[in-house]
Amino acid sequence: MNQVGESGEWSGEPRLALFARSLEAEVRDLRAQLAAEQRALVACHRMMMLGRLLSDVAHEVSNPLTTLVARSAMIRMSSTLEDAHRHAGIIEQQGQRAARSMRALSIFGQRHEPGRVLIDLNEVVRAALELERHQLAGSNITVAAELEPGLPHVSGEEQELQQIVLNLVLNAFEAIAATRPGGAITVSTHADEEKVWVSIRDDGPGMPPEVADRAFQPFFTTKEERLGLGLGIARELAIAHDGDIAAHSVEGVGTIVTLTLPRPVAASPAVSESAAPEGAPAARLLVVDDERDVGELLSDILRTRGYETQYVASPKAALELMRDRDFQGVLMDLRMPEMSGTELWRELQRERPALALKTIFMTGDYASPDTAAMVGATERPFLSKPFRPDELDLALATLNRSTKDA
Repeated sequence: MNQVGESGEWSGEPRLALFARSLEAEVRDLRAQLAAEQRALVACHRMMMLGRLLSDVAHEVSNPLTTLVARSAMIRMSSTLEDAHRHAGIIEQQGQRAARSMRALSIFGQRHEPGRVLIDLNEVVRAALELERHQLAGSNITVAAELEPGLPHVSGEEQELQQIVLNLVLNAFEAIAATRPGGAITVSTHADEEKVWVSIRDDGPGMPPEVADRAFQPFFTTKEERLGLGLGIARELAIAHDGDIAAHSVEGVGTIVTLTLPRPVAASPAVSESAAPEGAPAARLLVVDDERDVGELLSDILRTRGYETQYVASPKAALELMRDRDFQGVLMDLRMPEMSGTELWRELQRERPALALKTIFMTGDYASPDTAAMVGATERPFLSKPFRPDELDLALATLNRSTKDA
C-alpha cells in the first residue's frame, strides 16, 4: 500500500507514473469509443445512400427483365437459327446486366465485420458505376471508364472500396450538375510497382484552394441540404486500407480526385483451366439445388466441359447418393428447404471429409452474414447466382487442382 511520507512524496509508486497510466487508459477508451462512432457514421451514411439507390436499381433490373421476357418469346417465333442466336445473345447480355445491378446493391448493403481479401479494383469501379447508371443516364453528364487491363488486385474490403468510389463519383456528378446541365466524368485505373490508383476526373467548376484544403474534413460542405460526410468518410476508409485520397483542382477547369492503395506483394490469383483434364476419365460431379431448372441447366453446362454429372434436388437425396457412388466434386446451393447446404456440408465433412474439400457453394443470398461466415470458415469456392461462365470455370479449376493433388 502506498504511503505519504513527511516530505509529502509517495513512499510507493511515484504519482506521475500513476497519473500516466491512468491517462493512457483514458486515451485507449476514448480511441475505442471514437472508432465505434466512426463505424456507426459510415454505416449510417451507407444506409442513406442505399435508400437513394434502391429505386434506381429497381428500374435498372426491370428494364433487362422486360427484355428477357420479350426476347424469349421472340426466340420461339424465330424463323431462322441466326435470328434465334441473335435473341439469345441479347438475353444473355441483359441477364448479366440485371445480375450486376443486384450483386452491386447487395454487396453495398450487406452488414458484416470487414474482412480483407484480394479484390479487382476494376470490378469495384464497374459495380459502382452500375449502381449510379440510372441517375447518370437521366442527365447530360457523361461517364467514361478507362480501366487498365490486368490491374493488380489490392487487399481490401469490397463493400468499403465500393463506397469510396461511389462517394467520389457522386461528388463529381453533383459538382457539375450544380453549375451547368452537362459535363463529363472519367474514372480511370492504373498501377506501378508499388501503388494502384483510381482517379475520378470531372470538368466541373473546380474548387478554390481554401475549399480544396478542407474538402475531406467531416461536415464541411459548400452544398445546401448536404451533411458534408461523403468525402470525409471516403478518405477515412482509404486510410483504413493503408491508402489515401488527394484532390487536385483548378477553378473553371475541373477536379481530379485520386484514391491511392498499396499494391500487395502477393501476385493476383491466376486462372487455371476449367475443363476436365484430357485423356483422363471424366470426373463425376454431383449438383445439389432445390431449383430444378437451375440444377439441370448447370448439369448441362458441366457436360459441355467434359464432366459426368448427377443432379439431385434435395440434400437428403444427395447424402444417399454419395454413400453409394464416388464423386470427384460437389456443387451445392446453400439455401434449400428441409436441410440447408451448410448442414449438408457438415454431414459431408463428417462422412466424406475428402469430398467435402472438393465442394463449390452456390447461392443468390450472397449478402447474408451467415453465407459470408460459412464461406469464410470453410474456404471453399463460392458462386453468386447468377454467375458468369468464367466464374464457374474459375471455381472448377480448384476442383481440377484438388483432384490432381489427391
